[in-house]
Amino acid sequence: MSGDLINSLSQGRVPIGDLLVNLKKIDANQLQAALSEQAKLNVKLGEVLVNQGFITQQELDLALAVQNNRNPEAPMLARKKLGDLLLDQGTITTAQLQAALENQNLTQKRIGDVLLEMGFVNQTDIDSALKLQDSLAFSSRQRILDSLQARNVGDSAQVKQTGPLPTDLHSDFQTRAQFLDTAGTKAFAAAFGRQPDPNEIADLRSKLAFVFPDGPKLNEALAANFDRATAYQKLSSFFQNVVADRITQLAGGDTVSKQFDNAGNVEVTGLSQRDLELAIEIATQRNFQPQKALEQFIAQSARALFKSSVGRDFSSADEEAQIQKLLDGPQGEAIRDALRRLQGLLRDTFSSFPLAWGDQTMRASLTPDQQELDELLKAIRDYGEKEALRLFQEKEWWFRKLELARTTEAYLRSQLEAIKVEQQVRKILDLVQQLLGKIPPGLMKLVRQLMGQIGSGSIPNLAALEAMIVNLFEKVLQMFQAVMGRPPSDDELAQALEMVMGQLAGGASDPMQALQQFLTALKDGKSPQGGLALDRAIKFVNQMNFEFLGQINGIADPNDAWVQALVNNNQTPESMKAAFKQYYKDGAQGVPLTDALAFVEFLNLSYRGVKLDADPFDPDVQKLLTGKMTPGEVDREWKARFSSENQLLDPTPAPTPQPIAI
Repeated sequence: MSGDLINSLSQGRVPIGDLLVNLKKIDANQLQAALSEQAKLNVKLGEVLVNQGFITQQELDLALAVQNNRNPEAPMLARKKLGDLLLDQGTITTAQLQAALENQNLTQKRIGDVLLEMGFVNQTDIDSALKLQDSLAFSSRQRILDSLQARNVGDSAQVKQTGPLPTDLHSDFQTRAQFLDTAGTKAFAAAFGRQPDPNEIADLRSKLAFVFPDGPKLNEALAANFDRATAYQKLSSFFQNVVADRITQLAGGDTVSKQFDNAGNVEVTGLSQRDLELAIEIATQRNFQPQKALEQFIAQSARALFKSSVGRDFSSADEEAQIQKLLDGPQGEAIRDALRRLQGLLRDTFSSFPLAWGDQTMRASLTPDQQELDELLKAIRDYGEKEALRLFQEKEWWFRKLELARTTEAYLRSQLEAIKVEQQVRKILDLVQQLLGKIPPGLMKLVRQLMGQIGSGSIPNLAALEAMIVNLFEKVLQMFQAVMGRPPSDDELAQALEMVMGQLAGGASDPMQALQQFLTALKDGKSPQGGLALDRAIKFVNQMNFEFLGQINGIADPNDAWVQALVNNNQTPESMKAAFKQYYKDGAQGVPLTDALAFVEFLNLSYRGVKLDADPFDPDVQKLLTGKMTPGEVDREWKARFSSENQLLDPTPAPTPQPIAI
């Protein structure tokens, strides 16, 4: 598949004309000519391109399949699982995939949605993997179709290559059903290399009615102008895709892999010509049953048998040639039996380490490498299967693999447990955010502390903790309304809930008692620590910031050091004001130029009603820069001056901002 085609897939639904240009089936001039003709005839662009000979009907069908990503005339291909693709790309870890799979089993959601909800991937990661999944499947399908086309000879191959209608489809047909039966049987034989059985013929009409898109009944007469060649092409494409689906199910998944070259082209590898021919033979056999067909393919394909038994692909062409030679030789059955026994041995041995064995990279280290496997096969030839397998289990490298499996399993298990805990924490934090609209740092710490108590008598599970937090939230609201006579502000609610949860985490028998004391102090304008209430502390720090720093729209954060000092009674308003005055006024620190300019512009707008850029050499700017006057003093000077002027000129003074007073 070309890089242009992959780009087309990645951009969503692309106009069919642009897609054909990207696929290099037509050029820009041909597209423009076809668009002009389409405007005159008012028909589909694809029909114009085919009628003008720019593309064949088969090329149009291919482009439409790419455009839709889901050809309605073909079954869906078996695809490599999305989670495995993300794992291969390094987007997620084995532990994350396992956690998502466990979650999926509980929720029955799609794995992509689960990974998104758990925060392991973003939507871009999912979209990229889905496009790659589609492009890989489509590339695999096209390779199979090309092989099917090369296999068929004679009239059927000529039909697919040049498009003429088979001779027997030129006959007079009384009804649509007669044409459908004849054309369907012909197309089936071309794709499967044999005539359909009676049960397969009986199934044709219900599946192939798409050749009559206008929906008339099959027992109606076949119209004289009916496009038989196009209908036959659709039928041929359908049956080819049925075979392609079956082959992908047999040889797809982990067996088929992808490789990109420097030009961005993708090639599907891992399916040799021998395996492809075998898969076609099995996929087109009578009475096809997926599970039995898969067992037959594994039994006859050296690569599939090896991958199924050893747990990895061939490490080299030499290993593949060696195994193929042994399987084809006089000891072939003994080798097959030994590989099957090896599969059982590996399964039984590593069943205690499912995470380690499930990690594709780690599995390659746990399975026998080429040299180790050579030892096993030599022992089979020398001593027989049972003795060889007994000796195999006594090898030193076998014990090293077991130890590697143990340590890897423990590591991945710890990762998985950490992920589960983090997901539980996230769920609780999401709940807190829904209740408060934010997650204060103190509450986040308390949530993690309470999570550590899950399993105890008071918090048996996650659901109990969720119910406890909701219950506390409701009690805080009720008590606040009862004591204060009003609902709490967001900051007050967060502070109250943090206090109650802190009491709970500390093992207090009645966490609401501390809240009662908090609200009583708050009603008196005090904090539980004996300092200012939080809202008053914030207001006072805002006033100091205006008075000494010239902050016009500044709003102090509840966690501001000065705010906390007032709340915790480490500072009084008087001591804090004295500290600000000593540092900024008596110490003549002054205000930075940018802030001084902004403050004078604010005064001009507030007292004079004009938006005027301040000059660095403005006397008021200089007063602020040198620390000769504080912003509050300059503000009061302006207020006095303009208040006096307004009394002479206008009995209604202009509104002026006032620092917030305690």
